[in-house]
Amino acid sequence: LLNRLIWIFKRGVKMVKRLSVLLFFLFLSVELIAQADTVVYYGGSKGQMDVGLKSAGVKLGVVLPTGGDYDPNIKIAGFVDLGYLVPNLKPELFFEYWKVKRDEYGWSSADDDVKFSCIGGGASLKYLFDFHPRLKPFVGAGLGFNHYKTDYPKDWPQADEDETPLELHIDFGANLVLGEKFYAILSGKYNLSDIDNIDMMLGLGYNIVR
Repeated sequence: LLNRLIWIFKRGVKMVKRLSVLLFFLFLSVELIAQADTVVYYGGSKGQMDVGLKSAGVKLGVVLPTGGDYDPNIKIAGFVDLGYLVPNLKPELFFEYWKVKRDEYGWSSADDDVKFSCIGGGASLKYLFDFHPRLKPFVGAGLGFNHYKTDYPKDWPQADEDETPLELHIDFGANLVLGEKFYAILSGKYNLSDIDNIDMMLGLGYNIVR
């Protein structure tokens, strides 16, 4: 009975997480329909919808799976900014890589580590708030394909595993304009998975078109 209750609780938590992302997508859809005829550019001027390759950049930070007793580790990512769909609402493509591990037996040798890695990519919709001409906080959500691989120690009773699910994520952070061509990014992402993971990253973007 206790195991059943724990299973029901975990399923409930996952449903709440997914519902929160779906509600955010609903908010973005309403915003898109209501303001589909204009767009706000980096400089603040308004015009028609403008979607295309606008900027690109890289990010570096730390990732921490929330389950599995894995240690935090370095994460690298790249992104492509695709302009604005409506005022303050921008689509973005991204790709990323990270690898974490846990010491299974407590020995000093790395041969007893369970290694868990991810190569992923996907798309996000971000809503930027008009907080300051140079500082734009944002929230967002999106979908991504993540290829997970689990490498077990030698002589482990089961084979290595891998899977590539389609998963939801939540974005948050801020963009800081550094000049005409460059801007800094402080961002976080919560990825909803069998083993959820959260990251905090610092990046630099380059405006290809301004």
